[in-house]
Amino acid sequence: MDTQDELVLYQQSLQREIESKEYFLKQAKAALQLQRNSSDQILKDDIGLWNSFMEKPMFFPDRSDPLGWSLASCELRNRLKSNEQYLELEPLEPLRETLKLQERLNTGLETLEALLKSRLEGHQNAKTKRRSSISAESCNVKLWDILNLLIRNFVAVDLSSKGSDIDQVAATMLDVLKHLLQVDRKVSVEEFSGQCSGLYRILLRANCIRKSKDGRFIELADFFEEF
Repeated sequence: MDTQDELVLYQQSLQREIESKEYFLKQAKAALQLQRNSSDQILKDDIGLWNSFMEKPMFFPDRSDPLGWSLASCELRNRLKSNEQYLELEPLEPLRETLKLQERLNTGLETLEALLKSRLEGHQNAKTKRRSSISAESCNVKLWDILNLLIRNFVAVDLSSKGSDIDQVAATMLDVLKHLLQVDRKVSVEEFSGQCSGLYRILLRANCIRKSKDGRFIELADFFEEF
């Protein structure tokens, strides 16, 4: 069976479904009209009327209803077309900026991936090569740049409540992270409240932080224990 034959069968199936639905819709309207024109007492007393009503077949739609599939397919095609039109009409400059931002993120993530792979290998030779090619200080600078980009352009935007100053929220989050990573490796629980509560949930789910035994501080996870 070629594509044309399949299309003909599909169209015939759609036509049958439409005719079936039109028939059962007509029957349902007739039953409702009968109920409106007859009192409840007449329906109870006239057994023949009830039998006539009960003889009408019930409509059970096919589980693979071709009309439903067609409507869903049409909706997806329309959505794809509208997205294509939007992208064609969108000014190029914002798209260029978005592309540049994504390229910067990709570059940063590639650097992070390379550092993590090198760390996981755990061989002394790999450590020596890494130290000779890139210093710890330059690694930290790159990683902080990545972190700053992620917080300001994504995390703070997604986690800020309506009407909040996103730049202020991002600055608060970065201050807490700097304190956590560079100073004490721990901060008080209160510092993760308010604007930083969403960031706390993300880090906790990622197993990057944990609460101290007394519950007063949020501590940076000891990653050396994991490797």
